[in-house]
Amino acid sequence: MTSHPFLGRTLGAVGCSAVLALSGCEFQPPTAPAETPAQSTSPAYPMKVEFLTFTAAWCPHCKRVPALLERLRAAAPGVPFRAIDIDLPGNADLVKKFAPKGVPYTVITLDVESFRTIRGLASYEDTKAVLDDAIATRDRVIATRDRVVGAGQ
Repeated sequence: MTSHPFLGRTLGAVGCSAVLALSGCEFQPPTAPAETPAQSTSPAYPMKVEFLTFTAAWCPHCKRVPALLERLRAAAPGVPFRAIDIDLPGNADLVKKFAPKGVPYTVITLDVESFRTIRGLASYEDTKAVLDDAIATRDRVIATRDRVVGAGQ
């Protein structure tokens, strides 16, 4: 067992949680994105969905992440996808902000705030369903915002 410099806790010898590898992935419930008043009332303000996956070179499950990201990129071309190596010092701020609970660990953001998380390596279908939910939520919020702003003018 070793202590990881960014995660700040002890990791097993395999680097990934054996429990997650055996039991599948854990989907976290959504949290409401934080909005500033300027963001919520401006029809020109685009709500951005972003897909961040925290990985590590030593993680055997993380080696399958690039193929998953390529498939997702093809299915959602307007969404930025990023694989973030937790061991690179340049990624320390993102690791600190989103505090991955193991690797791989995916954070789908809506307006830079965590919207959904996936612990472990999920199937393409499960990951795509969570991503589709984030995109649909963004679209509903934008449609509602535009109706409210349009009615007030």
